Amino acid sequence: IVNNAEGNPFYAEELIKILIEEGIILKTESKWRVHPERIGEVHIPASLTGVIQARLDRLAPQDKIVIQQASVIGRTFWDDSVSYVYGNADIELGNATVAKSLRTLQERELVFPRPHSRFAGTVERNFRHALLRDVAYETVLKRLRREYHSLAADWLIENSGDRIGESAGLPAGTAGLIADHLAQSGRELEAVHYLVQAARLAVTSSANQEAIDYLLNALRLLDNQPGTAELIEQKLDLLAQLGRLYFAVKGFGSSEALQTFERAQILMANGGNPRQHFAVLHGLYGSAIGNAEWENALTYGDQLLQMAQASGRVTLQMWAHYSLGSANFWSGYLIHSREHQNILLELYDPEKHGRQFRRVIEDPRLSALNY
Repeated sequence: IVNNAEGNPFYAEELIKILIEEGIILKTESKWRVHPERIGEVHIPASLTGVIQARLDRLAPQDKIVIQQASVIGRTFWDDSVSYVYGNADIELGNATVAKSLRTLQERELVFPRPHSRFAGTVERNFRHALLRDVAYETVLKRLRREYHSLAADWLIENSGDRIGESAGLPAGTAGLIADHLAQSGRELEAVHYLVQAARLAVTSSANQEAIDYLLNALRLLDNQPGTAELIEQKLDLLAQLGRLYFAVKGFGSSEALQTFERAQILMANGGNPRQHFAVLHGLYGSAIGNAEWENALTYGDQLLQMAQASGRVTLQMWAHYSLGSANFWSGYLIHSREHQNILLELYDPEKHGRQFRRVIEDPRLSALNY
């Protein structure tokens, strides 16, 4: 036992529980008794995974189904969520059976209840160990996993309501958890919706790296879809958000940001709207500034101004003049820089744009005045 445990006390704990379940160790109130003559009857698995698997194999068939379904929901799960999966979306159908099995699993110390639940009216539980949950999950037939994940997603969606964004072990709350279940059930476009929501919520709590991960996952799922015009626009929006997050996390000179905007530039040759094209071009301009590529920055600035003037949108024209003012400044063309910043200040309406830019990080008027 000592050799196989390799210093992991969880192995010894789980093995002792096997001996208890086999009746080799008898627990009484005053002391435990051992039947040493029966130890030879028990096969001792050589690894922790093997010990856990042996304990799962000793469960009654009904209890094993319940722990498998709970493992699909996650390390943390809720009684009603398991009943929902067990009853194929009918909680009442599964309640009595699941409740009995969960009591058995708790008595065997495979799961335990938490003092508080995120969802009112249902008990929240945890698997005793992450590895226990993983081993139980691996015993679920692959053809059933998609079905269970889909049901788990439906239960979370129905019961989340305004809880989307609350903590569920993820910075962006249950939105990310729902997205994971949807993706693993094959409902990829629905998963993208919740990944984008999770990314937005992560940004509001300054969890920018987590937001990047959510957006990367969303883009990977969209890569599996046919390239419709609507899909191209959706990907351009995500790439622009991702590039800006790389600016925030890794800096304007980061290769990740440049590669993201270059990918978007290739994509916008096949679609997208003027607003998106402007956002991608502005990202490429930011990368050029970050890498001290002044000529490229000036070129992108000219393209931004042409695009902004063609659109007739004053907001885009202000950002284009700001970009050209900045690029000229760092290129040493100070008079041209001042000219562009002065045009920006003339276009800026404090009453209208002041309210508009209060909602974003940067106000072009304040930035122009710096130059």
